[in-house]
Amino acid sequence: MSADSWAICPKCRQETERIQNEAQSLYGKIPYSDWNDMIKDLPDEEDYPTEFREEYWIWTDKDGIFHVDYNGECQKCEFEVKFEHSHNVMEDE
Repeated sequence: MSADSWAICPKCRQETERIQNEAQSLYGKIPYSDWNDMIKDLPDEEDYPTEFREEYWIWTDKDGIFHVDYNGECQKCEFEVKFEHSHNVMEDE
């Protein structure tokens, strides 16, 4: 099955921002070669990799139960998130 969507992984993005902040605080305080090694593999904002595979299903069954199932997994860091919710829409009347 193919993914419904490919997005930027929130965990990878958070780690990248942590490294960027650390590098910014160390600029001029450590040798340039060490500083450059910290940032050389970090993506630019416009080139951020979309390695977070998302699959989702939304439907209402024959009994009026509304369902949402969502799965997301990063192909790089293996971060995963799952969300499932069901709600009887017939009770809302």
